[in-house]
Amino acid sequence: MKIYLCSLFFFFIPYSWGLDSKVISPYTDSIDKINFSQIESFVGQSTKANDFISLNCYTSSDDKYYIGLFHGVIINDSLKNVASVLEDFGNYSHVFHGVDEARIVKKSDEFNMIVQFEDKAPAFFLPNTRYQMFYKIEKNGSKQLYKYHLSDLLKQNDLLFSDGLIFLKEDHGKTFYYELDFFKAKWGIAEKLASSKIWPESVKELVISDFELKIKVENKDLSLKDITVKAKKMLNEDEIKTCINSAVDQKEFFKNFH
Repeated sequence: MKIYLCSLFFFFIPYSWGLDSKVISPYTDSIDKINFSQIESFVGQSTKANDFISLNCYTSSDDKYYIGLFHGVIINDSLKNVASVLEDFGNYSHVFHGVDEARIVKKSDEFNMIVQFEDKAPAFFLPNTRYQMFYKIEKNGSKQLYKYHLSDLLKQNDLLFSDGLIFLKEDHGKTFYYELDFFKAKWGIAEKLASSKIWPESVKELVISDFELKIKVENKDLSLKDITVKAKKMLNEDEIKTCINSAVDQKEFFKNFH
């Protein structure tokens, strides 16, 4: 749900305003073309017994550190309640451990908006990181589809691209939550000194954020500290390693949507 870019030392410079202006990546158009029937056909009904209903890593042939991940969990509550937490950006700092602040900075209607995130710095001597995402929300009965892309509202020095989607489907009082993320950055010193951690840390943070959302929806009164502790306990390091070691080219994902 959230990419905690601060953990890899990013810096940003303010730029100009605009609502529907996206930073175009190799994945922007492909993600925008995915519709309800296609994504529903792809995910099917999972019968996986553990916490993950999906955890698949995707690589890009031109850049081994262009992160691609399709991931998801089952949330034991209605789609309405999941969506209410998901769309409450102003409360993200009480749900996701890496978020210092999130807020809608521009909105044309309830389905199209720009959201600014400020993530906590990993060390006291570093500044927090800020970036903005363009969101489009589509609703279809017991299903919802969120598509998001990096906005050029802020000009980033190091974050090059970020695109993704979230698909929600309610079934018998449970909500199946699926998320797709593709992001690329100039990793800088991290690529030279800690390249072996780029994939594991990126996947881990995305999975933890899934669990944080699940826990918050199912336990509305829990504090952020308790949410984070529970989410990290749910993390299965072996599954993350398996995902990374068995990663396939992103073409294997997108061929499902031609």
